[in-house]
Amino acid sequence: MSLNGRLAISMYSTLTRLVGNVTVAAPLREYWSLNLADGSGANQATGEYSASGNINASGSALFDFWTGGGLLDPTGTAIAWTKMKFLMVKNTHATQPFAITSTITGLAIGTVRPGGVLLHYSPDATSLALASDSAAFSITNGSGSSTSYIVAAIGV
Repeated sequence: MSLNGRLAISMYSTLTRLVGNVTVAAPLREYWSLNLADGSGANQATGEYSASGNINASGSALFDFWTGGGLLDPTGTAIAWTKMKFLMVKNTHATQPFAITSTITGLAIGTVRPGGVLLHYSPDATSLALASDSAAFSITNGSGSSTSYIVAAIGV
């Protein structure tokens, strides 16, 4: 089994303003991409994971990437990563925010608003180190209505 891929992020916008009789346009164009090869060093990874689901009001979902965490890759193999290179958690609900908490050192935590995304990207050889007591994050829904999410991760 091997992993090869590309992670890409782009942003395009144009700010315009009328200055006297002239419309001034300030385009902002940013594009970042990283090719990933199979392996455990910089710009390399060996596994991927994705999930989507719903969480009832006051419920939560746990994602543990360490041995015995219960997560399976697309081939049905148990995930037992030691590093996380990329993580995207998207809130796909129209009105309900959710909170992310984590035992993974260096992973940002907080509230993900409706339609929002938490994104972590560390392609270097160290990445986010995972260990038995520091390899999990949770999505926790507040009160009110259910919420929904998409999780995508790449690791070693």
